[in-house]
Amino acid sequence: MFFGNPSVDAFTKSKSLRRATKTTCDGNTLNRSAYWVPALYGANGQRIPYIEPLFYYKTGYHLPASSIQTPPENLRMIAGQAMPTALQSTQAVKFRCASWTSKQAWFDDGDPLDHIAHFPACKIGDLVEMRIVFPQCWDGKNLDSDDHQSHMAYPSEARPPITGKGACPASHPIAIPEISYNFAIYVTDETGPSTAWRLSSDMNPKLPAGHSAHAEWMNGWDNDIMRAIVENCLKPAFECSVGLLGDGTRLVSVIEE
Repeated sequence: MFFGNPSVDAFTKSKSLRRATKTTCDGNTLNRSAYWVPALYGANGQRIPYIEPLFYYKTGYHLPASSIQTPPENLRMIAGQAMPTALQSTQAVKFRCASWTSKQAWFDDGDPLDHIAHFPACKIGDLVEMRIVFPQCWDGKNLDSDDHQSHMAYPSEARPPITGKGACPASHPIAIPEISYNFAIYVTDETGPSTAWRLSSDMNPKLPAGHSAHAEWMNGWDNDIMRAIVENCLKPAFECSVGLLGDGTRLVSVIEE
């Protein structure tokens, strides 16, 4: 499933990405970025649509906010594994039921640390929260790599509730915003039980559903706009809210047709 730039397909390159004349992102062509995840199917084999997904650009909890830099133009990367042989780390792939109450300490009430790496058993009427988090440490040289991952790395993690105590590895010293894709899907009679859901990439019958969660991101932001977000909002650790650039301007909201 593709989001954002409507011209994106399997053959899109950075140069063609920036030819789009419209997108489904706030700011229109100020953000021509490409967002991709595998499709989701319910117990009956029907596709479950992703309703109002959220794509976050944050400081994250692990790195000092002041260390965040503007992502380079044409950067692209993949988070997660399409063909894992074991369950993935929740550093990249996170699932939980919205009804769960975490007993662990965490950084923020909106992000409890009780996620698992596959679809949980959530009751009818509950929400399944699915999140894919991209690595935010760049090697400072390569805009891509053969596996679309080696040029990026995850930071060492801070220990809750104190944020900003982690660091990027020496091999990947440049901190960029933490990008995450966030989906909330209701469990209904029509979707069937959440443990019977499947991602289109779930091919390993020995692993539980959701094991192959992964996502791709291609940077299509206007560089001046992304720099404004980083300098005005992220580096000073301000909550600028959706679409606001921290300087009195706002990205034009998407108008649904």
